[in-house]
Amino acid sequence: MARRRDGASGAASMKRESPLVTMAELGRRAGGYHQSTVSLALRDRPGVSPTVRSLIKKAARKFGYRRDPLLDAFNLHRVKGLPRRALEEIAFVAGFATKAGMEASPQHMALWRGADAAARMAHCRLEFFPLVPGGMTARRLDAVLHARGIEAMILAEFEDADETPQFTWDRFCAVRVGCAHFDAPGHLVVGDLLHGTRNAVRRMRALGYRRIGLVTTEVRGRLRSDDARAGVLYEQMRSAADERVTPLALTEVTTRQAMKDWLRVQRVDALLADTDAYRRVGTLLGVGGLRGLGRAWLDVTAAPAGAAGIVVDHEALAVQAIEQIAVLRRLGKCGLPGEVAVMQVPVGWRDGATLPPRKTKERAAVNRR
Repeated sequence: MARRRDGASGAASMKRESPLVTMAELGRRAGGYHQSTVSLALRDRPGVSPTVRSLIKKAARKFGYRRDPLLDAFNLHRVKGLPRRALEEIAFVAGFATKAGMEASPQHMALWRGADAAARMAHCRLEFFPLVPGGMTARRLDAVLHARGIEAMILAEFEDADETPQFTWDRFCAVRVGCAHFDAPGHLVVGDLLHGTRNAVRRMRALGYRRIGLVTTEVRGRLRSDDARAGVLYEQMRSAADERVTPLALTEVTTRQAMKDWLRVQRVDALLADTDAYRRVGTLLGVGGLRGLGRAWLDVTAAPAGAAGIVVDHEALAVQAIEQIAVLRRLGKCGLPGEVAVMQVPVGWRDGATLPPRKTKERAAVNRR
């Protein structure tokens, strides 16, 4: 009889046992943390803040989470049999089919150098991944990164993409650099073009130029989120009414005549434009079409040698992106924040041969004094 009572008691206790709680379920119950964060916290590994580690361990006790000894033994055997990955990987995602194509872009190469150096300092390894129309799609890349166990990502200046790539964002600590026209991820690092263009207009005016025309392409305008236009218009409002020039946004249907009419009607004496816009203007007007006009670049990184314009430190942008990823990893924060978090990095200016001092009546009078 005693044996039967013990058996019955044992059966009853087995029925009372709660269902097995997985790491993924524990992370959800603890406050929405990723499975990898839960694993690190339970093993007291670095990369998780003390607060998050305490919350996860408290939830583990509350919900009766227990590590599976058979699974631990299996994992230990598997890890010993495989080469160990010494460095955590960070995906550097850019809109080029190959790394060689990415390296041909001065802006992206500067981003890569800055990100790679910062990643090494953080004991991580940066790896390039393509994301291009007709090639690697966001859905496929999402699966590749998940299979590789990569949970950190930089989206690096997508100039030709209009739509935000659809990744499973709650898997990643992700930061975008220069992609102001995207909606995700929520952390964004950009150069401070609002104040950069305001300073550029002041510098150009100091050189004697009075009717400064901003020229952008549609894609570049979206990429920079109208900061350049806002800076130019703000400075123009502080100038005399007859010195204000309506900005020109070039499209695929802009004609040679439309370009010439804008220059004539607006009486432009200097341009402030990006490399793509200058390339488009050169196609419309031909060699010598801008003869006599001062020229400054919104970003001199890819400009001709000696060109005047705004200096955007792309390496510094990438360093800030890596540092943000490191903070997100320490806090165990994957996914999208409630609001967009924008970090603006200061930009500079350089004079150049494309913007020589222009003699005007006012400057001549000052010089005579």
